[in-house]
Amino acid sequence: MKSVYIGSFILLVVALLFFAYPSIAIATPPASFPDSQLFTSTPPEPELRQAGVSRLALSALTARTVDAFPSLEEFVASVKNGDAHSIAGVYVQRVLALRIVQQPANDPVYVSTEMGTATQFRLASSYGTLGLLAHNDRSGIKFFDLRKKQEVDVVYGDGTIRRYSVKNIRRFKPIRSEDPYSDFLDVDNGGALISSSQVFQQIFVGSDQVVFQTCIAADGNPTWGRLFVTATPMAVN
Repeated sequence: MKSVYIGSFILLVVALLFFAYPSIAIATPPASFPDSQLFTSTPPEPELRQAGVSRLALSALTARTVDAFPSLEEFVASVKNGDAHSIAGVYVQRVLALRIVQQPANDPVYVSTEMGTATQFRLASSYGTLGLLAHNDRSGIKFFDLRKKQEVDVVYGDGTIRRYSVKNIRRFKPIRSEDPYSDFLDVDNGGALISSSQVFQQIFVGSDQVVFQTCIAADGNPTWGRLFVTATPMAVN
């Protein structure tokens, strides 16, 4: 039992650090630790111009996206598969509506590159957590729009909905990005040093929680840091 735990733990730590896909830098904060306003989902205007995106075109695209956002009922109908034991989708009103895909059994660091999806972190389930992974140039861009107290609706294959509420938003920066056992800097706690095992314990070991994970892009590095957004069950009135 102990060897199984250690093996799973090592895979979780590796995934924690290395699931990221080389992504387009979303924002370029200064070298100092950023405040809560810097990691937004909209690239700065100079980057938009460089990419050939006009402000008018961006505004039109945003308007269409908002107008086309599905209702919860429409989303549930689109992801239902009849399996009451599978998690089919996750929905946050006006923020994200993502279909859930699974990791292959032999690939614990797999993350889908398909837009409109999040990948369920298989090993995190063993520790009481629904881990949802997405690249920061794919659906993970939406994770930066999550805010505390927002409702998160987890949709099962039979259409059942479990409701959660965003409780914590955490950001960490690895000291050595190429080292799977690197210590981290806790960006939201004055840059305090924290080990990879402590990050894992604080983020993934829980009871009935949802954790959204993506990479933070900064200083020209698309995997500069890690964003974790945790949601816990909503109280039943």
